[in-house]
Amino acid sequence: MNLAQILPKFPAAYVGKYYHFKGVHHGQGQQIHIELSQPLWVHTDGEVTRKSQAVTISCLPHCLNLIM
Repeated sequence: MNLAQILPKFPAAYVGKYYHFKGVHHGQGQQIHIELSQPLWVHTDGEVTRKSQAVTISCLPHCLNLIM
């Protein structure tokens, strides 16, 4: 999604009603691996880490909710 597609969805995301939007996926797991067609900047906790084409995120069970 580009910025013009994301901005109108913020009010719904704020109250947790974003699952029905096209391009929004919900899943649960201890590890998530994302592969992209082109490298994008990776942000962790507001900090820019690096530009990458693949990202693997691991966390403790039931400790973190992600919106992607």
